[in-house]
Amino acid sequence: MRRTAYQTLVVAILATALAGTSLAFAAAVPARAASGAPAKVVIVVGPTGSATASYIDDATAAADAARRWTTDVEEIYTPAATWDRVAAALQGASIVVYMGHGNGFPDPRSRTYDGATQDGLGLDPPGGGNAASSAKYYGADLIAAQVRLAPSAVVILAHLCYAGGSSEPGMPDPTPAVARQRADGFAAGWMRAGARAVIADAWFGTAAGVIDRLFSTASTVEDIWRSVPGSNHSEAAAPSEQTPGATLTLDPAGSSFWRALTVFPGLAAADVVGGRAADTAATPVTVQVPGAAEVGPGGTQLFASNAAAPADGTPLAPGTRLRVLRSTGTPASGPLAGRPTVEVRPLDGGPTGRVPLDALIPRDSIAPIAYLIDGGARAIGASSGAGTGGVSISGRLSEPATWNAAIVGRDGRSVLSTGGSGDAFSVAWDGTAGGVPVADGSYDLRVSATDAWGNAGTALTFRIAVDRTPPVLTASLPATSVVVSPNGDGVADTLRTAFTASEAATLTVSVRDAAGSIVDTSDVPVPAGAGAVIWDGRGPVGAPIPDGSYTYAIVPRDAGGNLGRAVTRQVTVSTTLASVRTSAAVFDPATPGATRRDATLSFTLTRPATVTWTAVDAAGRTVRTFAAAQPMAAGPQSITWDGLSDAGAAVAPGTYTVTVRADDGATSPAQAVVVGVGPFRVAVSPVAPTRGKVVVITVWTALPLTAPPDVTVTQPGIGAWDAALTPLNATTWRLRTTIPTGGHAGRISLHVAGGVGATYDVALPLR
Repeated sequence: MRRTAYQTLVVAILATALAGTSLAFAAAVPARAASGAPAKVVIVVGPTGSATASYIDDATAAADAARRWTTDVEEIYTPAATWDRVAAALQGASIVVYMGHGNGFPDPRSRTYDGATQDGLGLDPPGGGNAASSAKYYGADLIAAQVRLAPSAVVILAHLCYAGGSSEPGMPDPTPAVARQRADGFAAGWMRAGARAVIADAWFGTAAGVIDRLFSTASTVEDIWRSVPGSNHSEAAAPSEQTPGATLTLDPAGSSFWRALTVFPGLAAADVVGGRAADTAATPVTVQVPGAAEVGPGGTQLFASNAAAPADGTPLAPGTRLRVLRSTGTPASGPLAGRPTVEVRPLDGGPTGRVPLDALIPRDSIAPIAYLIDGGARAIGASSGAGTGGVSISGRLSEPATWNAAIVGRDGRSVLSTGGSGDAFSVAWDGTAGGVPVADGSYDLRVSATDAWGNAGTALTFRIAVDRTPPVLTASLPATSVVVSPNGDGVADTLRTAFTASEAATLTVSVRDAAGSIVDTSDVPVPAGAGAVIWDGRGPVGAPIPDGSYTYAIVPRDAGGNLGRAVTRQVTVSTTLASVRTSAAVFDPATPGATRRDATLSFTLTRPATVTWTAVDAAGRTVRTFAAAQPMAAGPQSITWDGLSDAGAAVAPGTYTVTVRADDGATSPAQAVVVGVGPFRVAVSPVAPTRGKVVVITVWTALPLTAPPDVTVTQPGIGAWDAALTPLNATTWRLRTTIPTGGHAGRISLHVAGGVGATYDVALPLR
């Protein structure tokens, strides 16, 4: 199913050394993709006005860094950064860098998420643009549908608002919850396109440094993200709501959220660029402290302290394997006088003691790294019991080592423990402990490894959810079939279903015809809470589906695979009737000098139909029938209404609903348009105002007024107050105000006056 509606100080710093390390590495060798092809890097800069030049400078630095390691680097910069060109380049990319405007959600201008334009790319319009042009947005749903990245790709979003959780410049900082929702949503489309990590940084130009580390180290992406400049060291991590199995970490600076990482835990640089870029088993140039070493050919002696007597030494044979614990200085006397010493522990057992540093040969002193090669969604649902397989997680080690794995609950107790040796690991769990199903909740898989030289790596931690409770999707649906009219006239072109989800889930949306065959389907990930699904009334890749009756169903599925109860509604697709219009919002056939004395009513038929065309007053009484079950040919239809009733009398001033119903033999769609008769037309939203709540009053006129009309509001228990209108154009005024508190419920009335004695009165229920 196409998702057309499911649903922006620059500091450039290139850091070249791994932060926080004192280890001496052998020279790094550029990585190669496992297939033998070089890793592909794509760098995109969209139009950002005055910031464009500095963004391109950052992008060029990132491209230069990439070319030190791979020959496959593509740069696409505004004004040539169009969707067609960018989408084609992104296919198969291992590293993506995007710099430009960000259009995210939640944002202050919309209440409903639009996956067609939000959480994606701000690019040049088709055909190209210029550096000062406004961006055209291509959202997460388009990226997910049309882009396929390389396995384990990393996406770097630089200088964007929203992507790291931030607001736009000049707007208040978001709450942590809103920041997390923004960052999570911005990463989700890229993750659906195949990325395994999304790095967002609104301020620092860190792309070049990240690229260097991805090609030159055996680090995890998490460690690389922490090592580049700009880290605030205030990380707050939690499972991603929109990408099951991934972890989202925010790193705010006080209340400002501009830095985020969404990643499948344990993703290593080698996974991204296609090979092991640095070997943790490499022998360093010098003895590392702490680290590992071997006694040299001449052997040595182990002393309890630097002050020990020569006779107190214990011989250590050449080749004895040692852990070097710490430096212990250079004694001035004794058997070790004048020689730098270190404290060591023999790997095969024995007491700790001091040896001369110059008697040792450096050996592997880098701890092995465990990283995932299969780190997708990890959850166990109601169907994953004993014997059903549950979850299976596999990974690699940066060198052969002994590994241990444990699955630990929130209470710290282990429910599974296993281990092995080699350069790979695999853990399977069916959600039980001793054959008994564990309680629902979050569990951590912890994998640690120690190599043959005693280098113990930091444990890889991966979150597993046990969830046997089906999700609940709640939606208010009409009792009768809903008409969707995807003919482009702006009326009922799409079907919007608002819902509330009890937890993060994937919604399987399907449309079936009368025979039960699926004509359209898609999977849409949504967070917990309120949301909306919008269907455009078309089938796959935008192809029209035949007019007729359909069953529209939404089935929620959570990360554990639990299926919730379907939400269904009957839908009629009809493109027969389009563009029911009026030429005037209000017309006045009775007042001399009125600028609009009548209105042209019109519509279009896409095929022949039998038409009933009426105007009814506010009480629902039919005052004029323009067509009664009248056959009409395809094409435009119109008539001029002068405000007379079927009896030939002038209708009373007021608001009238003109409805067209077109029966084509298969469907009978209807559309309506509202027109006012008299000097004024008034609309109040909501139609039943509430004391203390906002109300919007709009006034249209058919008179040539030189000043805004006067509006007097009379409120029960409060009395009369004046409403000052703001002009929208020469014939339309509007007021957004708050109804005063106090008084009591009843009928609130509006009196509109203007021109030469022209008035209009309307009364509405007040709560």
